[in-house]
Amino acid sequence: MKAKKTIQELSAYPVSLFDEEGYLKIDSNESDFGPSPKVLDTLRHVEPRDVQYYPFYGELLKKIANFHGVNIENIILTAGADEAISSILGTFLEAGQTVLTVTPSFVMPKIYSKINGLKYLEIPYEDKWQFPSKKFIQNIDNADFIHITTPNSPTGEVSSQEVIAQIIDKSGDKAVLIDETYANYSGITNLELTKTNENVFIVRSFSKDFALAGLRLGYIVSAEQNIKNLRKYLSPYNVSNLTVKAGIAALDDIKYFEDVKSEMEKSKKVLSDGLEKLGAKIYQSKTNFICVDFGEKADFIYKKLLDNKIKVKYYRKREMLENCFRITVPRLENTLKILETLKIKPTIIFDVDGVLMDASKSYRVAVQKTFNHFSNKDVSSEELSAAKKLGGLNNDWDLTEFLLKKYGYEINKDEIVEIFQAYYTKLAEIEEPLVDCEFFEKLAKNYNLSVFTGRLRQEAFFTLDKHNFTKYFYPIITMDEVGLHRQKPDCLGLEIIKEKIITDKIYYLGDTVDDMVCAISANVAGIGILPPQDKSDDLKNLLKSKNAMVVLEQATDLGKFLEELEDGYAKK
Repeated sequence: MKAKKTIQELSAYPVSLFDEEGYLKIDSNESDFGPSPKVLDTLRHVEPRDVQYYPFYGELLKKIANFHGVNIENIILTAGADEAISSILGTFLEAGQTVLTVTPSFVMPKIYSKINGLKYLEIPYEDKWQFPSKKFIQNIDNADFIHITTPNSPTGEVSSQEVIAQIIDKSGDKAVLIDETYANYSGITNLELTKTNENVFIVRSFSKDFALAGLRLGYIVSAEQNIKNLRKYLSPYNVSNLTVKAGIAALDDIKYFEDVKSEMEKSKKVLSDGLEKLGAKIYQSKTNFICVDFGEKADFIYKKLLDNKIKVKYYRKREMLENCFRITVPRLENTLKILETLKIKPTIIFDVDGVLMDASKSYRVAVQKTFNHFSNKDVSSEELSAAKKLGGLNNDWDLTEFLLKKYGYEINKDEIVEIFQAYYTKLAEIEEPLVDCEFFEKLAKNYNLSVFTGRLRQEAFFTLDKHNFTKYFYPIITMDEVGLHRQKPDCLGLEIIKEKIITDKIYYLGDTVDDMVCAISANVAGIGILPPQDKSDDLKNLLKSKNAMVVLEQATDLGKFLEELEDGYAKK
């Protein structure tokens, strides 16, 4: 069966099918504080009749009416704010009509609009984050329906009531939907407008403030006739009996929410201050979340959090939200966990060849075979090592070309690359690691780990993925990122890493002269590693002469060296 065209053109909103145990889940604005004990007690005392019969909504409607100072005829229950928004669009708009809103904002109204064949006119914010009132009001004549979210998500700001009054005045008889999902946190509501304006709809939810997200409870407040029409659209028993009972219990314990709000504000202050110290820009929020911009460090921060089982909403490259997170404010103990996870650590950057992987039977052999292909002669491992020690030949294509020219062979560079890659592709399979995952697990407890290699990106990831190493590193910088003309000893790769991470000290592990020159140029500490094919004192002394702070027999000696180094600093 084919779905209707408006469905075919959409992508389903992604949801997880299974709970990920052990995660601090602060990516969907669910409450980390949990519901009132009265809610849990109510659910513990469920009776057979609460399950076997359809629900009655009167008592909950009365509770909501008293809470807001409206009549029960002005309220209808929904399965969360999502269904509330969907039902309003489905009830009051015809296909082809236009919804006016702002961007960025909550994404579901756009999805529901598309499903209903509606046009969606988004007015972008001009300043972060001030409601674009002038352009918004100018476009009301181009729309049939007005949608406002206040406080807005993910930006967190409240639209001024003066601006909302102007919007309603300009709208005439056009419907105005005001999503107030977070209004209990802001303490600012537009509910009074429903008493004097028949075209105003207020949408609320029990998910964010009363922590009933898993039970799906929302509601709409509007003119009585609008509620009657919505009742025709919605399923007659769209909200379950258990959800109703939980909603009643939540409203019977408003003090619990007020206490949660107070604790949340304290935690928000600690979280905001802590993230600011890490260089983040924090946007002021009247909600239970903060919008945080980490700039070029965003990927680094996100990986650190996720590696420590902390899930936040990351917008990546979404327009206007580039590098931004929306972080639900958790209990103070979990805020402290976040800040501990993100505390500044030293960083270890690894070269791959000779440090993490034995390239003596892959890249080195590819050089020898390529040399033989064009010269019909052999070149020894000793001669290869000697050439490497000259510096400036970190790229094995350049090394091969250098050796060919040394013996009088002028070969086109593209031909060298083609033959070399053909040999290396076959040899890559036999590369052996010089470290294991346990090595990285231990280091990652106290250090950030990154990679800067002269390998092509595809080749680097093939090797790292094969041995399950990739997950330990951010970022991984390869030849693709720096280009052919900015390779080691040029320090561009290290400079890129420095821009993407937060750290107080950097160590770079390499096995060549160029690696050590690169480290010094980038003002980081170079640590020499003797590769499997050359453990000579000659190489050791050469690396030291290029300002290596130490030269180790192998990368696995690093942990012991760093422990001794830190002990030395502590004693000083």
